[in-house]
Amino acid sequence: MSQPTAAEVLAAEVAVLAKRHRLVLLHALADAGAGGRTLTELAGRLAITKPAALRHLDSLRRAGMVCRDYVGSDTGPVSRYRLVPESTHALADAIRALS
Repeated sequence: MSQPTAAEVLAAEVAVLAKRHRLVLLHALADAGAGGRTLTELAGRLAITKPAALRHLDSLRRAGMVCRDYVGSDTGPVSRYRLVPESTHALADAIRALS
């Protein structure tokens, strides 16, 4: 199987961002900084259910734009989602290269 071309990779990344909720999630994570946000916090910002937010976060994770860490709390481990800045920088660079 051959490696995808740069154009194919860019098209796949842009397709992931074609959903408004995913763009809002990226903005929320960018605002959160290194500490990230929990699924509950993110779903609340979008006023959608946690399962719906999780589906969008999973798409962003598969695209390498978001990562998930587990952090201990009084009630057990909690998932925190963070933006992967390198992926969004690479995407911005690829788009700039088109001009």
